Amino acid sequence: GSTQKDNERNESWFEQRQHGNHECSGGKQEGQRKTERATTTYQSEQAENAMLKSRLDGNDDECSEHESDVQRLQSSNERLQMEMDTVLQELQILQDAKLSLELEIAAYRKLLEAEETNMRRVVEHSSGSRSGGAQLLSDMIVSKGGSGDSQKSS
Repeated sequence: GSTQKDNERNESWFEQRQHGNHECSGGKQEGQRKTERATTTYQSEQAENAMLKSRLDGNDDECSEHESDVQRLQSSNERLQMEMDTVLQELQILQDAKLSLELEIAAYRKLLEAEETNMRRVVEHSSGSRSGGAQLLSDMIVSKGGSGDSQKSS
């Protein structure tokens, strides 16, 4: 009896082992499939990573070019700003000089008008005298004053 029981136990143990081996070999095949999928995914991600690094390097080069352009434009802008400031200073000096000259011209015009008025009085005062030269001088001043007025309006 005990031998029979030992044989049954041994057979049961052997069957369990075989069944376990089948499960193991099935698990081994599943593990191999998972490893293959993981390897394929890894290789795909490595290729994508290399492509992204290449694009990043290209973007870095492009970014460097743009930074260089920005620096060049900023430098040009600063130079133009300094030139504009210089031109504005020169313009202010010229405007001041123009105003000064206009005021001086107006002052001389007033002096000339006053002198002309004084000369007319003298001539008018003299025209009452017997001299024909005084009348001639008066006519010249009056005619000259008339042409002077037309020059003022132009």
